[in-house]
Amino acid sequence: MKYPYKIISNEKIIDSKSPHPLEGMKDKTFFIEKLLKDLKIDSYEDISEGKKNLFRIYFNGLYYNIFIEFPDGGGKDISHNRTSKKISIPYGQKNFKKIINNYESIVVINIYFPLLKNKEVDYSK
Repeated sequence: MKYPYKIISNEKIIDSKSPHPLEGMKDKTFFIEKLLKDLKIDSYEDISEGKKNLFRIYFNGLYYNIFIEFPDGGGKDISHNRTSKKISIPYGQKNFKKIINNYESIVVINIYFPLLKNKEVDYSK
């Protein structure tokens, strides 16, 4: 590994030689379901062409396109030899392109789950 990862564990930012346990997890369905439970919404539409990271919800009389991203390796994009990584909308995917070309907005949610002392994910926070 070229760079150490920064993680939050036991309410402290620490270096880790291994990535966050959720790093690389492609299916974001679990996270949209947690969000919808908090908002008391019972349904959503996956509009991501099977990528499971772009969802449409209906909330307070409006539709929202929600793109979910999470742990980015402590800000290091090792695969592209970069020292920082910004969230970017995958414009090459048909549904993202359609939303953007229709001048619809996308709510980007960047989620980070802290770790417990034993490095397991703390979903409660």
